[in-house]
Amino acid sequence: MAGIWMDQKCPFHKFCALAALITPPLLSLAYKRSNSTSSAIQKPVKTLPMPKCETPELEKAITAVLNSSVKIAEALRSTTLGATVAGTTNNSGDAQLGLDLLTDEISFQELKKSEVFLNGISEETPTFVPMTPSAPFTVSFDPLDGSSVIGPNFAVGGIYAIWPACATLVGSPGRSCLASIVVMYGSRLTAYVAVRGEGCKELTYVVDPGAWVCTKERVEVKEKKVFAPGNLRATQDSKKYEALIQGYIKNRYTLRYSGGMVPDVVHILSKGGGVFTNVSSDKAKAKLRFLYEVVGVALVVEESGGKFLSEKDGGKDVLDLVCDDVDMRVGGAAGSVEECQKYLSIMFKTRV
Repeated sequence: MAGIWMDQKCPFHKFCALAALITPPLLSLAYKRSNSTSSAIQKPVKTLPMPKCETPELEKAITAVLNSSVKIAEALRSTTLGATVAGTTNNSGDAQLGLDLLTDEISFQELKKSEVFLNGISEETPTFVPMTPSAPFTVSFDPLDGSSVIGPNFAVGGIYAIWPACATLVGSPGRSCLASIVVMYGSRLTAYVAVRGEGCKELTYVVDPGAWVCTKERVEVKEKKVFAPGNLRATQDSKKYEALIQGYIKNRYTLRYSGGMVPDVVHILSKGGGVFTNVSSDKAKAKLRFLYEVVGVALVVEESGGKFLSEKDGGKDVLDLVCDDVDMRVGGAAGSVEECQKYLSIMFKTRV
């Protein structure tokens, strides 16, 4: 029966048929074999125009991330792994999916090829992996944000933050991040690329001829009555968070929530406004990782004219926080300046 519906011309057709049975040690081999035969993946990836970068090396670093996202998009569409559990856990104790491991490997391989990264660390590999000696950058990333909703085929994403090269990011402020890329794997492959001080661009990948096209020269986040409330269980023991959510409802905000941080934030970036909240409480702890998720998203939002405020120190900007651990977690709100003012006024009785 498989031969009836499976496209035998697809370079991944053998991988598709076996993916659900593949164990974690074989993921690497499956990726390498499928990668060697995929003409779609091997097309040169061109970006026009790239965000302004201070150095050719930074442009090369961003291009490496974009290259990896093309390969990840191809892999996501060419596997039946879905929500298959790999049987392993990451450093945070979360069960890893086969796709978590596959996308992590693809990312590391493409980033290493660029030869501009000294090292890298990810949510799935939370120790610094050496890459190219004396290279100018360090990268932290979550290759598959939203893996908890990938089973029903919801949109997912990837988050990459590029830093000045260092042996460890512990002790580094978020504001030292040089550039970040938020990738959206949906009906289209899009990327929001931010370079510190240069704004944020929206890029869309066109399969034929295999090129990234700038579809929004300058992304802007302004006032809009749209909200995406994460970690809602915290409203049961946080009266302030409950009041914040009730305020959105009473003021007839439009709910746009998918269960994945990247799709929810990308909706705000695409529509030009709104707010994403993920507030913690004593019984519903913060889940967003500072290095792998928060900093990358925060730079994109800030370079689009918005803010990402934390729960720490009275609502401090997350980019002003200093990393105290590779598993440091942060709650807060991201969106337009106006919505962040409302967040502060309710959660901390202050205003920016």
